[in-house]
Amino acid sequence: MGLSTGTEGTWFTYLWWTVELPHPFIGELLFAASFLVLPLLGLWWISRVRDRMDPSAPASIPDDASVTRYLDALSASLGLPAGVAADVRSEIAAHLTDTIDGLTEGGMPRDVAVTEAIGRLGPVHDLAVAIRRSQQTHRRLLAGIGGGIVSVPLGLAVGIWAAVGLALPLMLLVLVSLSTLEAHLAPGAALRRDLAMDIISLTAQALMFGVAARLAVRGTAAVSRRSPTAIGRSVALAGTPALGLLVLFVLPGPQTWMTIPFQFLPVIGFALGATLRIDGPLPRVRRRTILAAVVVYAITIVTLVVPVTRAEADGWPLDEAVGLEVLPPRGPRALVPQTAGVAGAGMDAWCATRGTTSASCTFDASDQGHPNRRLSAKWTGLRVEAWPATTAGAWPVGVDPAATGPIVTAPATRDGTELVGTLDIGMRRDGPAWWVVPTGVAPDGQRYRLSDGDGVEIPFHGTVWEWLMAPV
Repeated sequence: MGLSTGTEGTWFTYLWWTVELPHPFIGELLFAASFLVLPLLGLWWISRVRDRMDPSAPASIPDDASVTRYLDALSASLGLPAGVAADVRSEIAAHLTDTIDGLTEGGMPRDVAVTEAIGRLGPVHDLAVAIRRSQQTHRRLLAGIGGGIVSVPLGLAVGIWAAVGLALPLMLLVLVSLSTLEAHLAPGAALRRDLAMDIISLTAQALMFGVAARLAVRGTAAVSRRSPTAIGRSVALAGTPALGLLVLFVLPGPQTWMTIPFQFLPVIGFALGATLRIDGPLPRVRRRTILAAVVVYAITIVTLVVPVTRAEADGWPLDEAVGLEVLPPRGPRALVPQTAGVAGAGMDAWCATRGTTSASCTFDASDQGHPNRRLSAKWTGLRVEAWPATTAGAWPVGVDPAATGPIVTAPATRDGTELVGTLDIGMRRDGPAWWVVPTGVAPDGQRYRLSDGDGVEIPFHGTVWEWLMAPV
């Protein structure tokens, strides 16, 4: 996925590889702009938005409880961004101060002057409505929408910097931890580094989308002078379901029950970015708190990807595949080329993943120096079969003893001195590990296996919905 090795299914790579550009040079320019120019513009825009949104130093107000209550009620009723509301409060406070001073200079008692000055402004609600209408014009609303649209790519660009700054230290910390742990695991057991990188990548992307949503909401509020809380709520209500549907139905990637919840981290980051403390600056976080959070996060990821070491991993590397008793019997040795390894195991086998749902397997059908041991022409019905595999750590080492038959079969063809077959496993949730064997029908009419086969991993690659609907 986007920011980490082996993560094919996240937002960046999907958008990058599905958009066709008329010339590669355009892609290079877009790349440079995304990672160099846009973040700098985004930082400048953030500073401008902060100046408009966040309140400046409070103005001096008359030392009177009635004036303070009036100004507090007015600020609460304005429905404007905090910075704009603070400026309005300062202007009204200055106006009240001048009015009170003028009345007292004319001989009016101060308490009466305060009441008179407040009365001249009228009820709080009426004044707040009048000010809000003067500030929130249709022209500013259109400008605010434009500002929000511009803020999205700028926020994403700044978010990329923040995400990379978060992801790289986390990846280094987790990889070091996994390498240390792997040295103490049973032979053959393997840690899911790809899963760890996926989770970190999605967490970083959640930060990226959070920054983009926050800047878009605050940018719109700053220009349109609407309440950031109301805008953020609307953006979250509209954008969160849309992004959730995108993750559910559109974005493909390697899926497992463990990774599916993490696929929605960017959606959660977007919702939080649009609503969390949106009307003011975020609270300052101490370095100790950040360090503690990083350590806890790393420990959580390491815990998730540590496998349960299976018993069959204890004897790794295995001299012979396990669970072969559920397969068709081995073919007559006189009719099948023999590997130089296990006696009677049949042809040497090599399998490799091909695409996202297929495996291509090659079997050595040559005589291997024994003319009487080449693959006999008497075999018919040659095919390759994919069986559910049992694993040691993360790698297939044989056939699942509970298997009752092959899941998928495909014809096998002779190609010179090789027997070749390609299997399309399809979108299945059985697991990524498969054991592939070639079989054929001997002259006696019985089907035999021509090799003990080879293991192959075909991780599920599709959308979350395709995973949920896939057969088991």
